[in-house]
Amino acid sequence: MLEPFAPENEVMFGTTVTPIGADTGLVPVASALVAVKLCAPFEKQMVENNIILVKFWLEVSNKEQERRFRARIDDPLRQWKLSNMDLPSRAKWYQYSKARDAMFKASDTRFAPWNIVRSDDKKRARLNTISHLLKLIPYKKVHRPKVRLPERSKKHAYDDVASIARRKFVPEIY
Repeated sequence: MLEPFAPENEVMFGTTVTPIGADTGLVPVASALVAVKLCAPFEKQMVENNIILVKFWLEVSNKEQERRFRARIDDPLRQWKLSNMDLPSRAKWYQYSKARDAMFKASDTRFAPWNIVRSDDKKRARLNTISHLLKLIPYKKVHRPKVRLPERSKKHAYDDVASIARRKFVPEIY
């Protein structure tokens, strides 16, 4: 089994105050500009203090985003996935793309590069992200004793399957 060298590990997810935040109306433009200006120096300080900083950007194509939104609109069971920002964001596709580009220009640095994940295929995107993340974190081999599965004791044995056969089970539809 492999374990990271550091005694403490943390994975943080979140969004930063970026030009995208300003374009969506989530933050004032002035705040977004200050955040973009401070982002690279702050990230450099983190890295210089031995923090492994890994940034992922999940890139969805225009065609795939449209397909996902249409599927959510057409399927009442998926409509909960649509936020009140999703549909208006379609009209601002290029505006958001330009804000993304500005964010990359300001914060894609040698010491804290952005890792762009093509995410039209969600399963592949997850697997590629996990694989890449694991390659970026230093590991050392930890030797562990071999694990053996013990035999089940026959003491107090009974038909434990039959004892619940008439109970209410969740339907197995998958």
